[in-house]
Amino acid sequence: MPRKATGSAYERGGKLYAYVTLPGGKRKPFPCPDKIRTLKQAKDYSAWFSEQIRLGNINPDALAAKPAEPLDKAATFEGWCGKWLDERRARNLSSVNDDESRLRVHVWPVLGALPVAQVTTADVERLVASLDGKIRTGKLSWKTARNAWGLVTKAFDDAKKSKNSALRVRQDNAAADVAPPDGGARKAKVYLWPSEVARLLACDRVPVRWKRLVVLSVYLYCRAGELEALQWDAVDLTHGVIHVHQSVERYRDVGKIRPTKGRMARRYPIEPALVPLLAAMRAEAGGAKATGPV
Repeated sequence: MPRKATGSAYERGGKLYAYVTLPGGKRKPFPCPDKIRTLKQAKDYSAWFSEQIRLGNINPDALAAKPAEPLDKAATFEGWCGKWLDERRARNLSSVNDDESRLRVHVWPVLGALPVAQVTTADVERLVASLDGKIRTGKLSWKTARNAWGLVTKAFDDAKKSKNSALRVRQDNAAADVAPPDGGARKAKVYLWPSEVARLLACDRVPVRWKRLVVLSVYLYCRAGELEALQWDAVDLTHGVIHVHQSVERYRDVGKIRPTKGRMARRYPIEPALVPLLAAMRAEAGGAKATGPV
């Protein structure tokens, strides 16, 4: 009596394959059905498949089965993310390079090889557990983990309802009902006391240009990149209004002019105490015809 098949299986590229015994003893890999989700289920399926072939209930030649091949990379979560990141680059989102780095280091090792359409809530919970583990061992700050988590939730949201139909590959959001990674204490923002600003401006060793930079930073409420990109045509001294609508890239494409953070341009009144300085600087730059950076 022939030995009962025990089943053999393996996983490659996020896909399970059953090693099935054919007539004559030769073994051949067959892709498991999508309902097979674990290696144990794949082994049981392999044993059943082999037994059905031995009994003559299944003709393996009629299946036209092909040897197992790695899953098409575009069908994996990592492959899908590549297209997603390309689409974000096309929209000139400045954080894409950082986003890709976070995905590569913290997300793809857990979810990258899985078929994007088959990632489950349990899979996403494994990712959160991985991020929490890194936080607790000091390998990762909670803020970086939350940034990575924000990418994951956005990715699965776009996989469900992106405006780009080519990215819509799911009927649900696998991350929708998953709790985020652990949080932590938020660091206080650094700021100058009025007395510290006064001491700096009174110091003879500080060049005038640096004093002006500090005063503009304090009174205009601009980010450093926004202040560097500020042009005279955005300063309306007649009506006392400033228009902040662009910024200089300071970390990646250094010097490139791009929209402000969040693409939110804003107009607001200039502090009265700053108007005399701006008027003097404008006169030095050519008066009413002044152009270029402030």
